[in-house]
Parts: sequence; structure tokens; C-alpha cells
Amino acid sequence: MKPKAVYNDGNKNLDYAEQTAEYERNNSLMVSYKLYLDDIRVPDYGDDWIIARSFDDGLYTVVEHGCPRVISFDHDLGTGMSGMDFAKWLVDADIRGLITIPDDFTYFCHSANPVGRANILGLLDGYFEQR
Repeated sequence: MKPKAVYNDGNKNLDYAEQTAEYERNNSLMVSYKLYLDDIRVPDYGDDWIIARSFDDGLYTVVEHGCPRVISFDHDLGTGMSGMDFAKWLVDADIRGLITIPDDFTYFCHSANPVGRANILGLLDGYFEQR
């Protein structure tokens, strides 16, 4: 007899196949969002962005909801960690298998800091060329 993995959700029990299908449905919803990382500005292009005002906000959002399909980075996030730190964390988390960056992932850098913008784009471009 094949063992049955059971997921208990209140009064509802799901077998392994149902649990897997539910996970895939939820996971596909989680990665369909867009993340705007900026301590001050709001996106000029659409209102369907989740705004993260700091490194910690961005990290929490990604850990809680999975990797978005689009991220727009600012470099200078006020005090503390920068958009470059967030980009480094994102790459490291993908390498370690803590998150999965989707194959159709898109990124932008809207930072007014030209050196910071070049660093973020260089890191991500290099990573995705080798991935």
C-alpha cells in the first residue's frame, strides 16, 4: 500500500497529489507580482507594484511570497543596506536554493546613482549569463 502524505487544512485533508497541485497554484500566484525597491519614490509605470522601502522590507516580501517576476531597484535606500546588497542577497539565495528566481525574471534599476546602477546591473547581468 502506497503511503499517503496528508496536509491538514482545518477540516480538509489533501492527499499528496492534491497537496502538490495546491502548492503549484499558490506558487504560481506568488511569483506573479512586481517588486519596487525604493525608500522614497513610487513607480511611474503602473500601480500594480508592491513597494519595499528598505532592504529588510524587500527581503521579507521575497521570503514571504517568493521571488517576484519583476524587480525595479533603487541603489541608495536611505540608511542601512543598499539595493546592491539586496541584489547580492537575491543571487546568493537563488544559488543556495532558498528562493527560485523565475526563468522569465526581469529587472530594472531606476536609481539616480550611476555607479550604484552600473554595479547592480553588472552583478545581475553577470549572474544570469552564467546561470
